[in-house]
Amino acid sequence: MENTTKTSQLILIKSVSEYFDADLQPTEFIELKYIMVKDPRRSDIQMLLMEERNPFIYHAGAALSYMHDNRLNEIMINGGGKVMINPKEKRMVFYDRSYAFGSASSDEVKAFAKALWPNFEIIDRSSSDRKEMAVDGKVWTRDKVTYEANNP
Repeated sequence: MENTTKTSQLILIKSVSEYFDADLQPTEFIELKYIMVKDPRRSDIQMLLMEERNPFIYHAGAALSYMHDNRLNEIMINGGGKVMINPKEKRMVFYDRSYAFGSASSDEVKAFAKALWPNFEIIDRSSSDRKEMAVDGKVWTRDKVTYEANNP
């Protein structure tokens, strides 16, 4: 997959870019939060990656920032969670869920990550209750995302 395609599918929020090289390969061990989104102007799913620190302690803060930066009034969100990336062992472990947006589909996350990082082992450590909470493309307005960002 070309870097331009990767760049359009993977959105690195703020300082997260320092953990990836120019080819968007992870360069150091890091735990990040992620959200699976679909911009209404695009046909493909994207993954937003953010650090768990102000102002993005919660997934909704990153979603709101992305909406603001791209002048979006609504966005489709397919859930989120956390990912632990270990470039030395070529392993990514996806787990947890977003309190605001629920869990992402395990199959969707694994397929997406495998397409971007084919040399990595992709592991989903979700529990059975997380799988039951998987979100399948819920449309969120800017007002609703703002509410979630301000009322975690």
